[in-house]
Amino acid sequence: MGAVTLYITPEDPKYNEGWYYIGVYGYKHDTNSYTLTVTLADPGNFPHKSLAPITSLNSKETVNFTVSPLSAVYFRYDLKGAPIDIMLHILATPGIDKAEMYISNETIYPSSEVSKWAVKNPVKATTFSTSTEADPFILNDKNELEYAPSAEPVRERRHGGDSMAIKIDGYHWKHSKRVCYIGFHNITSGSLKASLTLTEYREVDLIPKEVFNQLTCFAKVFEKVEGGSISQSERHDKKLTGSQYTYGEILPLQFLFLLKMAKPKPNGVFWDLGSGTGKALIAAALEYSDFKRICGVELLGGLYDAGVSAVNKYCEVTNTDKGKFTLIKGDMTQVDWSDADLIYTSSICFPGELIEKLAEKGKSLKPGTKIISLKSWGMPEVYKIVHSVKAVSYTHLRAHETRHDLVCRLLLEKKKKKKK
Repeated sequence: MGAVTLYITPEDPKYNEGWYYIGVYGYKHDTNSYTLTVTLADPGNFPHKSLAPITSLNSKETVNFTVSPLSAVYFRYDLKGAPIDIMLHILATPGIDKAEMYISNETIYPSSEVSKWAVKNPVKATTFSTSTEADPFILNDKNELEYAPSAEPVRERRHGGDSMAIKIDGYHWKHSKRVCYIGFHNITSGSLKASLTLTEYREVDLIPKEVFNQLTCFAKVFEKVEGGSISQSERHDKKLTGSQYTYGEILPLQFLFLLKMAKPKPNGVFWDLGSGTGKALIAAALEYSDFKRICGVELLGGLYDAGVSAVNKYCEVTNTDKGKFTLIKGDMTQVDWSDADLIYTSSICFPGELIEKLAEKGKSLKPGTKIISLKSWGMPEVYKIVHSVKAVSYTHLRAHETRHDLVCRLLLEKKKKKKK
């Protein structure tokens, strides 16, 4: 799923001379292959100064410092919370007209050559008519982190001038050392007075009470459901190895936001193609109680049974009529979902052949039907792209077998037939 690079320098507190033992763990032993490269280098040749001092940061503490002309100052922050539950908000002054900020969870001295995140160029406000962030947590005009209760037209601003900021989801540290390294680079020819504040947020710190209640209900329904384990066990027993069987899940808060983007029509029909344990179905029911029907199709029996149990539990907890839900154990290419007004499909691992079958079958959909998909369905004469989504929601990697950090890449819409 890509390369991971780790730099170890003498400045690392755990650096020791002698032998190093390297272990590579793969959670899909039957399909993964690995290449490991180790390079020894003179610390003096490391990007920037390998022995430059590193200042440790505390959450919500503002550090004031001076940076020499055309040089950098480095910081380290140790994450306190569980990675899956937190967001890091990094606020620095001055802005990107005088400085650049590079951030990494792999190398101690982030720079333009070696970093994972960067704040260096003005980012113009993006709208849903082009490519957008489908994330309910945004940087506002003051570079503060806040919860956006609805899918507003402007999703992101990073201004020059007084300050610059970035939000990084904690899941990036799920499989790495829980350390954040920051390089603050003065790009001017004079000394620069600067400040840096790093704040560790939990989603519950920012969301309103009604959304918190939705998430609490969702968590109660799925508190003992391990979809990844159910899927892996059944695929092992049935020797199912195709990529289309790869298991993936939504996170409810970000999925609720995607539903807002789709703007479902009242009294509509929602379908999840590959509904797994039913998480998208329950999220849809929580956000839009006026869906006439909420339907899902799942091929694997264990996941189907878990979905039925989840629906029964949800209806019991919320006093909802079970007749609103329809769950089918079967093949999504064989089931009739032509009545859908909104479709979700976690298609990132679907092979091209399966996508083609779905696109062909989708020709029977009503004009105006919307499809949330991680892959394009092609056929531009049939489907138009309404939103092209870049960084969306992260997934719960403990139960998710892929490293993809997208829940939705495209929002498609079935075109209306042109009048002759």
